Amino acid sequence: MNLNLTNDALNKFMKGFLFILISLGFGPVLAQTYEITPQTQRVNNVKYDGFSSKVQAPTLKVEDFWLSYLRENGKVRRKRNYYQITEFKTSKHDLDSAILLTRVTDDDSLGVVWLTVQTPKDDAQLQDLREVLKKFTRAYYMHEQQKKIDESEQAAIFVSKNHAKLLRESEDLRLELNSAEGYKLRLEEQLENIILEIKVLNQKIIDNKAATVEAYEDLQQIKKITEQNKADLKKIN
Repeated sequence: MNLNLTNDALNKFMKGFLFILISLGFGPVLAQTYEITPQTQRVNNVKYDGFSSKVQAPTLKVEDFWLSYLRENGKVRRKRNYYQITEFKTSKHDLDSAILLTRVTDDDSLGVVWLTVQTPKDDAQLQDLREVLKKFTRAYYMHEQQKKIDESEQAAIFVSKNHAKLLRESEDLRLELNSAEGYKLRLEEQLENIILEIKVLNQKIIDNKAATVEAYEDLQQIKKITEQNKADLKKIN
Protein backbone atom coordinates (compact mmCIF):
# COMPACT_ATOMS: atom_id res chain seq x y z
CA MET A 1 0.00 0.00 0.00
CA ASN A 2 1.16 3.49 -0.86
CA LEU A 3 1.52 5.61 2.29
CA ASN A 4 2.75 8.75 0.49
CA LEU A 5 -0.51 10.60 1.09
CA THR A 6 -1.46 13.96 2.53
CA ASN A 7 -2.93 13.88 6.02
CA ASP A 8 -6.46 14.59 4.72
CA ALA A 9 -6.20 11.95 2.01
CA LEU A 10 -4.72 9.47 4.49
CA ASN A 11 -7.51 10.08 7.00
CA LYS A 12 -10.14 9.51 4.30
CA PHE A 13 -8.31 6.37 3.17
CA MET A 14 -8.13 5.00 6.71
CA LYS A 15 -11.83 5.65 7.34
CA GLY A 16 -12.69 3.82 4.12
CA PHE A 17 -10.28 1.01 4.94
CA LEU A 18 -11.71 0.48 8.42
CA PHE A 19 -15.25 0.61 7.02
CA ILE A 20 -14.35 -2.22 4.63
CA LEU A 21 -12.88 -4.27 7.48
CA ILE A 22 -16.04 -3.83 9.55
CA SER A 23 -18.24 -4.71 6.60
CA LEU A 24 -16.19 -7.87 6.09
CA GLY A 25 -17.08 -9.06 9.55
CA PHE A 26 -15.05 -7.15 12.10
CA GLY A 27 -18.19 -6.26 14.00
CA PRO A 28 -20.15 -8.41 16.43
CA VAL A 29 -19.70 -12.11 15.69
CA LEU A 30 -22.94 -13.91 14.89
CA ALA A 31 -23.33 -17.56 15.88
CA GLN A 32 -22.92 -19.88 12.90
CA THR A 33 -25.61 -22.50 12.50
CA TYR A 34 -25.41 -26.19 11.66
CA GLU A 35 -28.31 -27.33 9.51
CA ILE A 36 -27.59 -31.02 8.91
CA THR A 37 -30.73 -32.66 7.58
CA PRO A 38 -31.63 -35.90 5.78
CA GLN A 39 -32.07 -35.37 2.05
CA THR A 40 -32.73 -37.61 -0.93
CA GLN A 41 -31.32 -36.70 -4.32
CA ARG A 42 -31.14 -38.33 -7.74
CA VAL A 43 -27.81 -39.23 -9.27
CA ASN A 44 -27.97 -40.77 -12.75
CA ASN A 45 -31.72 -41.35 -12.25
CA VAL A 46 -31.12 -43.29 -9.04
CA LYS A 47 -32.42 -42.01 -5.70
CA TYR A 48 -29.95 -41.88 -2.83
CA ASP A 49 -30.66 -41.16 0.80
CA GLY A 50 -28.07 -38.91 2.35
CA PHE A 51 -27.56 -35.79 4.40
CA SER A 52 -27.08 -32.14 3.50
CA SER A 53 -25.51 -29.21 5.30
CA LYS A 54 -26.70 -25.68 4.59
CA VAL A 55 -23.63 -23.50 5.08
CA GLN A 56 -24.07 -19.80 5.79
CA ALA A 57 -21.82 -18.67 2.95
CA PRO A 58 -21.85 -18.13 -0.85
CA THR A 59 -22.19 -21.34 -2.84
CA LEU A 60 -18.94 -21.02 -4.83
CA LYS A 61 -16.87 -20.45 -1.70
CA VAL A 62 -18.49 -23.42 0.02
CA GLU A 63 -17.90 -25.69 -2.98
CA ASP A 64 -14.23 -24.71 -3.29
CA PHE A 65 -13.61 -25.36 0.40
CA TRP A 66 -15.58 -28.64 0.32
CA LEU A 67 -13.53 -30.00 -2.59
CA SER A 68 -10.28 -29.01 -0.89
CA TYR A 69 -11.49 -30.67 2.30
CA LEU A 70 -12.33 -33.87 0.42
CA ARG A 71 -8.99 -33.97 -1.39
CA GLU A 72 -7.19 -33.71 1.93
CA ASN A 73 -9.03 -36.81 3.17
CA GLY A 74 -9.58 -38.88 0.07
CA LYS A 75 -9.62 -39.07 -3.74
CA VAL A 76 -12.09 -36.96 -5.71
CA ARG A 77 -13.31 -37.51 -9.27
CA ARG A 78 -15.48 -35.10 -11.17
CA LYS A 79 -18.55 -36.65 -12.76
CA ARG A 80 -21.29 -35.10 -14.90
CA ASN A 81 -23.12 -33.17 -12.20
CA TYR A 82 -21.64 -34.58 -9.01
CA TYR A 83 -18.38 -35.76 -7.46
CA GLN A 84 -17.26 -39.26 -6.50
CA ILE A 85 -15.08 -39.75 -3.43
CA THR A 86 -13.07 -42.85 -2.59
CA GLU A 87 -10.64 -43.80 0.19
CA PHE A 88 -12.15 -41.15 2.44
CA LYS A 89 -10.64 -41.09 5.91
CA THR A 90 -10.80 -38.84 8.93
CA SER A 91 -9.61 -39.29 12.48
CA LYS A 92 -13.05 -40.48 13.63
CA HIS A 93 -14.65 -41.94 10.52
CA ASP A 94 -13.59 -44.90 8.45
CA LEU A 95 -15.24 -44.67 5.06
CA ASP A 96 -12.24 -45.75 3.02
CA SER A 97 -14.03 -48.81 1.67
CA ALA A 98 -17.13 -46.85 0.60
CA ILE A 99 -17.79 -44.81 -2.49
CA LEU A 100 -19.26 -41.44 -1.58
CA LEU A 101 -21.28 -39.20 -3.83
CA THR A 102 -21.61 -35.46 -3.32
CA ARG A 103 -22.69 -32.24 -4.93
CA VAL A 104 -23.06 -28.60 -3.88
CA THR A 105 -26.23 -26.73 -4.75
CA ASP A 106 -27.53 -23.23 -4.20
CA ASP A 107 -30.30 -22.36 -1.77
CA ASP A 108 -31.11 -18.67 -1.59
CA SER A 109 -27.46 -17.79 -2.38
CA LEU A 110 -26.19 -20.16 0.35
CA GLY A 111 -24.24 -23.34 -0.28
CA VAL A 112 -25.87 -26.69 0.40
CA VAL A 113 -23.48 -29.66 0.57
CA TRP A 114 -25.12 -33.04 -0.03
CA LEU A 115 -23.34 -36.30 0.76
CA THR A 116 -24.30 -39.95 0.48
CA VAL A 117 -22.83 -43.44 0.30
CA GLN A 118 -23.32 -45.13 -3.04
CA THR A 119 -23.82 -48.56 -1.46
CA PRO A 120 -24.14 -48.23 2.33
CA LYS A 121 -23.33 -51.34 4.31
CA ASP A 122 -25.45 -50.27 7.31
CA ASP A 123 -27.33 -47.33 8.85
CA ALA A 124 -24.37 -46.48 11.06
CA GLN A 125 -22.29 -45.74 8.00
CA LEU A 126 -25.00 -43.39 6.74
CA GLN A 127 -25.13 -41.69 10.12
CA ASP A 128 -21.40 -41.13 9.87
CA LEU A 129 -22.15 -38.79 6.97
CA ARG A 130 -23.94 -36.44 9.35
CA GLU A 131 -20.82 -36.17 11.47
CA VAL A 132 -18.62 -35.69 8.40
CA LEU A 133 -20.80 -32.81 7.22
CA LYS A 134 -20.89 -31.23 10.66
CA LYS A 135 -17.12 -31.50 10.95
CA PHE A 136 -16.70 -29.95 7.50
CA THR A 137 -19.14 -27.13 8.26
CA ARG A 138 -17.35 -26.35 11.50
CA ALA A 139 -14.00 -26.41 9.65
CA TYR A 140 -15.38 -23.95 7.10
CA TYR A 141 -16.62 -21.55 9.75
CA MET A 142 -13.34 -21.78 11.64
CA HIS A 143 -11.39 -21.20 8.41
CA GLU A 144 -13.41 -18.09 7.59
CA GLN A 145 -13.10 -16.77 11.14
CA GLN A 146 -9.34 -17.35 11.07
CA LYS A 147 -9.18 -15.39 7.81
CA LYS A 148 -10.92 -12.50 9.56
CA ILE A 149 -8.43 -12.74 12.42
CA ASP A 150 -5.51 -12.73 9.98
CA GLU A 151 -6.97 -9.77 8.10
CA SER A 152 -7.58 -7.85 11.32
CA GLU A 153 -4.02 -8.55 12.46
CA GLN A 154 -2.70 -7.34 9.12
CA ALA A 155 -4.90 -4.26 9.47
CA ALA A 156 -3.51 -3.70 12.97
CA ILE A 157 0.05 -3.92 11.60
CA PHE A 158 -0.81 -1.44 8.86
CA VAL A 159 -2.47 1.01 11.26
CA SER A 160 0.40 0.62 13.74
CA LYS A 161 2.98 1.40 11.04
CA ASN A 162 0.92 4.37 9.90
CA HIS A 163 0.62 5.57 13.52
CA ALA A 164 4.40 5.34 13.95
CA LYS A 165 4.86 7.18 10.64
CA LEU A 166 2.54 9.97 11.79
CA LEU A 167 4.43 10.24 15.08
CA ARG A 168 7.71 10.61 13.17
CA GLU A 169 6.11 13.20 10.91
CA SER A 170 4.82 15.04 13.98
CA GLU A 171 8.33 15.20 15.46
CA ASP A 172 9.80 16.32 12.11
CA LEU A 173 7.13 19.02 11.78
CA ARG A 174 7.81 20.21 15.33
CA LEU A 175 11.53 20.52 14.58
CA GLU A 176 10.79 22.32 11.30
CA LEU A 177 8.43 24.68 13.14
CA ASN A 178 11.09 25.47 15.76
CA SER A 179 13.61 26.11 12.98
CA ALA A 180 11.15 28.32 11.10
CA GLU A 181 10.30 30.30 14.24
CA GLY A 182 14.02 30.81 14.93
CA TYR A 183 14.54 31.96 11.36
CA LYS A 184 11.57 34.33 11.72
CA LEU A 185 13.11 35.90 14.83
CA ARG A 186 16.41 36.40 13.02
CA LEU A 187 14.63 37.97 10.07
CA GLU A 188 12.65 40.25 12.40
CA GLU A 189 15.90 41.35 14.07
CA GLN A 190 17.46 41.99 10.65
CA LEU A 191 14.36 43.92 9.60
CA GLU A 192 14.55 46.11 12.70
CA ASN A 193 18.23 46.80 11.98
CA ILE A 194 17.44 47.60 8.34
CA ILE A 195 14.59 49.94 9.36
CA LEU A 196 16.94 51.70 11.80
CA GLU A 197 19.62 51.94 9.11
CA ILE A 198 17.08 53.42 6.67
CA LYS A 199 16.12 56.06 9.26
CA VAL A 200 19.79 56.90 9.82
CA LEU A 201 20.40 57.16 6.05
CA ASN A 202 17.31 59.35 5.56
CA GLN A 203 18.52 61.67 8.33
CA LYS A 204 22.00 61.77 6.79
CA ILE A 205 20.44 62.69 3.44
CA ILE A 206 18.49 65.51 5.11
CA ASP A 207 21.59 66.71 6.94
CA ASN A 208 23.64 66.44 3.75
CA LYS A 209 21.09 68.47 1.81
CA ALA A 210 21.10 71.21 4.46
CA ALA A 211 24.90 71.20 4.56
CA THR A 212 25.03 71.40 0.77
CA VAL A 213 22.73 74.43 0.72
CA GLU A 214 24.77 76.09 3.46
CA ALA A 215 28.03 75.33 1.64
CA TYR A 216 26.60 76.81 -1.60
CA GLU A 217 25.52 79.95 0.18
CA ASP A 218 28.97 80.26 1.78
CA LEU A 219 30.56 79.80 -1.65
CA GLN A 220 28.43 82.56 -3.13
CA GLN A 221 29.33 84.87 -0.26
CA ILE A 222 33.03 84.12 -0.72
CA LYS A 223 32.71 84.87 -4.45
CA LYS A 224 31.12 88.25 -3.71
CA ILE A 225 33.90 89.07 -1.30
CA THR A 226 36.50 88.00 -3.85
CA GLU A 227 34.93 90.18 -6.57
CA GLN A 228 34.79 93.11 -4.16
CA ASN A 229 38.43 92.62 -3.27
CA LYS A 230 39.37 92.57 -6.96
CA ALA A 231 37.42 95.80 -7.53
CA ASP A 232 39.13 97.44 -4.57
CA LEU A 233 42.49 96.36 -5.93
CA LYS A 234 41.93 98.18 -9.17
CA LYS A 235 41.17 101.42 -7.33
CA ILE A 236 44.62 101.52 -5.80
CA ASN A 237 47.05 103.90 -7.71
